[in-house]
Amino acid sequence: MSATSPALEPAHGFALLWTTDALRIQHAGRDFELRDGDLAIIDRSLPLACDGGPGWSARLLELGDRRIGARIDDRQRFVGVPMDGGSDLAMVVKRLWLMLEDTARLQLGRSEPGDDLVEARLIEILTDLAARLAAQVVDIRLTSHDAATIERAQVLIAAHLSDPDFGVAELAALMRVSARHLSSLFARVNTTTSHAILTARLTLARRLLVDPVNARRPISSVAHACGFDDQSYFARCFRREIGMTPRRFRAEGQDS
Repeated sequence: MSATSPALEPAHGFALLWTTDALRIQHAGRDFELRDGDLAIIDRSLPLACDGGPGWSARLLELGDRRIGARIDDRQRFVGVPMDGGSDLAMVVKRLWLMLEDTARLQLGRSEPGDDLVEARLIEILTDLAARLAAQVVDIRLTSHDAATIERAQVLIAAHLSDPDFGVAELAALMRVSARHLSSLFARVNTTTSHAILTARLTLARRLLVDPVNARRPISSVAHACGFDDQSYFARCFRREIGMTPRRFRAEGQDS
């Protein structure tokens, strides 16, 4: 449950990061800083770059594919959000985390009946609390109107993912706002409009690649369904954002 190296092998699902040193993080298209003791939710399928002092360390708690946020389409909203480790809610998260670690150490590899259920339930609670903590940070930057605008934008993006010509200008035109206004809104949730569209395309691609129904579907067809008319460009984007090729991602997803 701990990480002492900036190199993390890509995996599926999400994780909770608890820093024990000040770190600069590059993750999910975002660049942010964590102070000693801060928390962040990360997407394990995306590359994570950490820059800290000599011998820096951080705890890592794997959350798996548990839902992050109220809706599955919103899960990236809380990824890469620095969370104050000194807040009351963060302290509750840390206490539960330590309790989970103590439970694992006490087992010493001898799992008793019901231990797995207790651990799974603790992780479920931690996931929910971490998402609530991230939401407090994200939502404070937005008025209810702004949040509704971003949600509408996400719905429109999802509805046009297969259109390779759909981009920032097309989204702004559909919403009857300026591209600059959209940019300022997405900046408040630590991303850009174009990256939000790319993330949605790649999220769909990941879902299609590991779906058994699409096991024999050519990767070029998956790329086209996600709005990429150039397979090589799709592969470059996928590798840059996810940390592996679409082919490898499909193979590892089917093996898991």
